Order: sequence, then C-alpha cells, then structure tokens
Amino acid sequence: MPELHFDNPPVVEVIFGLEFPTLQGWKIPHFGIYWHTVRDDFPNCEVAQPIVSQPTVALLTVPQVRCLYANAGQQKVVQIQGDHFYYNWRKATPEDSYPEYDVIRPLFDEEWLRFQKFLGTEKINSPTITSCELTYINHLRKGSEWETFADLSDVFEIVKKNSITESQLLEQFVYAMTLPLSGASGSITVQINPGLLMPTATEIVQFTLTVKGRPVTPDPNGISEWFDTAHNAIRTNFYEATTRSMHKLWGLKEGK
Repeated sequence: MPELHFDNPPVVEVIFGLEFPTLQGWKIPHFGIYWHTVRDDFPNCEVAQPIVSQPTVALLTVPQVRCLYANAGQQKVVQIQGDHFYYNWRKATPEDSYPEYDVIRPLFDEEWLRFQKFLGTEKINSPTITSCELTYINHLRKGSEWETFADLSDVFEIVKKNSITESQLLEQFVYAMTLPLSGASGSITVQINPGLLMPTATEIVQFTLTVKGRPVTPDPNGISEWFDTAHNAIRTNFYEATTRSMHKLWGLKEGK
C-alpha cells in the first residue's frame, strides 16, 4: 500500500497503551510523587475509574486507581495505573490538528522511558510488557461527512459490502468487527457508533480502530515493531473501510 497522508483527517484521539503484571511496591502515594516529577509538563491531574482488562476475584494488593496527567492545553495525556500505562494525543480544540504517528510515537516512547526511570528511583522493578494497544478515534460530524444515517453508505465501504439497508441505517447504525492482526500477534477491532458531542450535543458517528496484542519480545525493539505493525494495520483498514469521496474530503495525498 502507498504512503498515505490526509491534510484534514477526522482523527480526534490516538492512544498508545501498555499492560503488565501489577507493579510490586506501587502504592497510592506514588501517584502524587510521580506527578511532582512531571508537573512542569503535565500541570493537570485527575483520578478516573480503573481499567479492568479481565474480571477477577483475586485479593487486590495494589489499589485500583488510575490517574491522568494532562498538559496545559489538554492535548497530551499520560495515564497510569498499577498495571497499565497509556499515552494519549487528543484534539482539545477545533484548531488542533493531528500531528501524525511519527510525531506522537516518540512522545509516547519518551514518557514511557521517564516512567521507567521513576520506577527505578522508587526501587520498583520495571515491568515486563504482556500486551500492547493502539487506538485511533475518528469523529465524523453531521453536516460534514453525512446528513442522515442513510448517507453512511457514501462514507463507509463496509456498509456497501455488507448490503446494509437504508431502513437499518436509519435505526442508528452500529457496526463492529474483529479480525486477526496480520504480521503480528493480536487483533484489530473496527467499530462505528452514533454519538453526541457535549456540551453542544453535536451529532457524530464515531469510527474507532483498535489493535491489541502481545509483542514478539517484550524489549523496546519488540514493542517498537509491534506498534509500527499496528499502525500499518489501522492505516490500511481506515483506508479500505472508507470511500474515495471521503478521502477527497479529508485531503488524501498518496505517496509511492
């Protein structure tokens, strides 16, 4: 597939995630100590519900807390939990533009390395990565990419290929598909869901592509290769799932 570049892609969030066994020795105070070390870059902090990968009835030795640390503009976010690390880029204002994978990826690498160094100073062993995640979230707005749900056949090739009728589309179209990841361990999930953007209640269709899996080796090179493979899979599925008219609207430029 040729190199792809969109001048105005509908991407509103990109998520790099790592999962690992629960950090031994990680305690509630570490969330605050860590914030102290990154506060110049991430002055905003909030507590969120923990991410639960698999239901468990085991006795928890580490508090299930997730903290989010955001930069002043809210575009860059680090999320930390006792068994997860995430780095997010978000479109916080209409003026924000997607900076490309090759720009976001080094920022994720930098923050993951900084977190590992923090663990070392706290005498906590750096974890072995058991699972990786890369997610792209796209918002297609009513009045831009579509007017009614019946228009989604002009937006998504997968709507045409699955022979989804207009009456089905008018009943708030929801679509989900999971496929094995080619060239790496894992799977890619494609989801299309209607939604509302608050506080304006703007109608959107959210188009989400998520790749999850285990790197061949849990070292930096193995993790790096996994994310590059995941990004290629997302890029390919985004291109193939959407129509040429949408590519034109988003300013597609194809390289060699």
